Amino acid sequence: MLRKDIGGFSRPLGVAYIIAQFLGGFVASIIAAIFRAEATRFGIDSANYIFPGMASETIGAFFVCFLYLTQTAKKTKISEDPAITTLIIASAYLASMLLVSGPDDYLSPLNPAVSLGIMFQQAYNKNGKGFAYIYVYLPFPILGGLCAVLFYEKVYKRVQDTIEESEGLDGGHGHVEGGVLDEEDETHIQRA
Repeated sequence: MLRKDIGGFSRPLGVAYIIAQFLGGFVASIIAAIFRAEATRFGIDSANYIFPGMASETIGAFFVCFLYLTQTAKKTKISEDPAITTLIIASAYLASMLLVSGPDDYLSPLNPAVSLGIMFQQAYNKNGKGFAYIYVYLPFPILGGLCAVLFYEKVYKRVQDTIEESEGLDGGHGHVEGGVLDEEDETHIQRA
């Protein structure tokens, strides 16, 4: 929603998507409270994990959002097949969760809507801390996502443009002033 070239993902649709996610998290919390005797736990069960939790949420959300941005831009997406794109984004979410997982089976939700659902479910069951860590699980994934958008717009896209310009200047053969490839390598490339 926040990148310059929003493409087919309009801002009103993005706001509706956010609202739907939070409603989904709330409904899931009710269902989980009905079918689960004990509260789903966050990885943060003591003050020792607060700062690692903040870092995990920020870094994990950064990676998920950055990979989402690369797979929804025409220039950098790996496949035009929507199923492949969805698989890549889902894999990025799972990989990011595992990347920032911590001690004691801690898995970071990386999603404020999922976190809010877990908070409600803990509050219903009264054997969890409920909203005690709302200051970790709501703002830090959003911060990570905003950092990803800034990195994508200010660094990644500029590097991509520079690469495209350099490929255009050298005729697309990979030969750059100063000699990355020698003449023999260029001959092999042209034959291939």
